[in-house]
Amino acid sequence: MEEGQHYYMYSKFLEGGGGDYMKSGVEIENSGIVGHHQTMKQIQELGIKTEQIFERTILKIENPDDGEFIWTFKNPKTDKYSPTIKISANATAWTLRNATKGYFKGVKNTDIDVVRYDMDEDGNNCTCSNKTVKTAIYEITATRLFTDVTCKTSILTKFGSQSTITAFLPGEDGTTKSSPPMSGKFQIQCKNEAGQMSLSAEIPYNYSPYWIAYKMMESCHGLFNKVEGLRCASEPRYDENEICF
Repeated sequence: MEEGQHYYMYSKFLEGGGGDYMKSGVEIENSGIVGHHQTMKQIQELGIKTEQIFERTILKIENPDDGEFIWTFKNPKTDKYSPTIKISANATAWTLRNATKGYFKGVKNTDIDVVRYDMDEDGNNCTCSNKTVKTAIYEITATRLFTDVTCKTSILTKFGSQSTITAFLPGEDGTTKSSPPMSGKFQIQCKNEAGQMSLSAEIPYNYSPYWIAYKMMESCHGLFNKVEGLRCASEPRYDENEICF
């Protein structure tokens, strides 16, 4: 925009609750102007995260074949059993994920990532044809941090398969249990234009960037109406894992 020119602006207002108002403004690009809080806005990216150890379950299939199996999980809280549909004893990682993700979603409200590793007869990783794969190992990793585990007992039932199928549940050989999710509150140290240092009020870990900015403006010296909170472009899947704003 240039001084002395006329510009047409169109705005659409939708009320979503709270006070009724709308405002518009101009972003000043002259960094020589002092005291204007919209002059060349400073952008800072802050992040908070906890230890990132995600629960991992392992399924091992020796001599994969064209048979099938059902994997039945026992919910550790309700003691109810949840069987999958029939799964190929030579399933792709995507097929295994689709067959098991419903259980993980139901018990811990988490998504899962599944990776398949093929091993030759010497136990080495390989990109083998189906005929030469000796062992298929599937790593099932939860994407959300949580307390306890998703499963302590499971049953594998084969249908027409001669494969040896073994499940290693969280806490057993080669697996991991989830580290605790974030909880509690944090504070942000602020520094205003005059160089004064102050601490924000305590902020719960699950506050949105909007409310984090509000808490900073409310309690830090000289920052009233000068902070805007937005999520980072690389937004984490779950706030319990980490936050970025």
